[in-house]
Amino acid sequence: MYLINLQIENITDLIIDIQLLNYFEARSYFVIFFQDGVNLKSIVNALFHYYIYNVVLINTKNFNVHTYVPFKYENLHQKVKILKITNCFDDVSKEALFPNKVPEFWRNTTLKIITLEFRPHVINNDVTNNNVHGSEFTLMKELKSYIKYKKLEITGSCSKTWGKKVGHNNYTKCFGDIMNKKADTGLGFFYSLETKCIDFDATHYIAFIELVWTLPMAREISIWTSFAYMSSKELYATQLFYMVILCLAFAFIGRLKHSTKPILSWISTFLNSTIHSSKYNANTTSQRLVILTINFYSIIISTFITGLFITYLSRAVYEPQIKTTKDVIDNNLVLNFNPDYLEYITKNDTIYYQVQKNYKPCKHYSCALCKEENNCVGLLSRGEAEYYQIQKYFDKTGRPTIYISKERMWAPFSSWFFFKGHPMLAKFDKGIHYFQQGGFVDYYYKSTMFKSRLKYQKNIKDNDKRSLDLRPIFYMLIPCYTFSFIVFLVEVVWFRCTKH
Repeated sequence: MYLINLQIENITDLIIDIQLLNYFEARSYFVIFFQDGVNLKSIVNALFHYYIYNVVLINTKNFNVHTYVPFKYENLHQKVKILKITNCFDDVSKEALFPNKVPEFWRNTTLKIITLEFRPHVINNDVTNNNVHGSEFTLMKELKSYIKYKKLEITGSCSKTWGKKVGHNNYTKCFGDIMNKKADTGLGFFYSLETKCIDFDATHYIAFIELVWTLPMAREISIWTSFAYMSSKELYATQLFYMVILCLAFAFIGRLKHSTKPILSWISTFLNSTIHSSKYNANTTSQRLVILTINFYSIIISTFITGLFITYLSRAVYEPQIKTTKDVIDNNLVLNFNPDYLEYITKNDTIYYQVQKNYKPCKHYSCALCKEENNCVGLLSRGEAEYYQIQKYFDKTGRPTIYISKERMWAPFSSWFFFKGHPMLAKFDKGIHYFQQGGFVDYYYKSTMFKSRLKYQKNIKDNDKRSLDLRPIFYMLIPCYTFSFIVFLVEVVWFRCTKH
């Protein structure tokens, strides 16, 4: 309860001073003493502006007790009526002094809302013609059956940010419209424990929001570049080791056979036959096992390399995908997203101070998904990112052009903000809670995404597949045949030189 001895007629300044207290509650009980001759109507109008309605006003001269009746005929904006209810010397109950002045329903109230683009929860197609939809807007319309307000009026929309605090109870943009009572509430807001949100009342959370990085999708690399990804140091070492062992084996078998044709000696040893006469028969079981092992190993190596060639020739290969915050910092990528998000995440975790140096404010709300800027990193809710990705961010092959990270950056809640002390807040809280318990909020979200997900399933393809391109094989044959011809010439020259 607040006891106020009003010495001045301008009660607005006094209320503003009281609101500076963090524990100020407009729905509490107020007892105000005023001097005779004060304009009681101006005091009541100021109290009604700040939704201070549980109030009694006592004249310090004659001790008459007054109050006022707000929300007449279930209308939030109806003019108030001042009543004299008793005198201080009368025996009056608390219920008579502070009756319940909030109606059960609001049948004559036009609810004014302002929207912030936040897909798929709030989708502003044409605010001027009330062409707004989304899961939150659907919930707001369905709550009409519970709250029974007269109609819904969209007063405007914010294209980019919620607004900033520029002084006590002074805000810009969406927050400013609510504070100036141009709108009763706003859709598309996050609930936060930031100090500026203490100046507003927020409903029970509507949806759990998961903010994630939206990153440029890894680009496809050319076939020739993909061959570099095909081979590793281990594979090169294995091939070199195999070639050395194979050469030694050929030389060893050729010497045992006293033959100048080691390949024929190899075959004759393996078949246990004598193609060439030899004074020393080396067709032992151990030698045949060695030859069999080397042949088996060569089959495995050739099959493995052939499989790699076919895979890289028939499937697209992409650059390494940037996925985490560490990748963003290491690659020095530009951050381009809602300024409100940057303010919150930098206060929640010190790691994000490292990414602030590359931050650029959004030019438009969906700029984080601008596919023309391939080095741009955005920050959106997972549902919002999926919505944009499904709607239009596919290339001609059906592959998404943005990557949605699995790393969760920040996890706030979606709520509706009201002017502090708003009498309809409690009714909205109950309605949201009932709809959540019945599963309707989740249903509205899924129904909003249903058509989009159908479009996603239609567009998405196995974009890794591509037609088998055999041109690189023929191109690779040219240096192979050239090298073989050079080796042949060297052998001929070497043979002629050694013979002479």
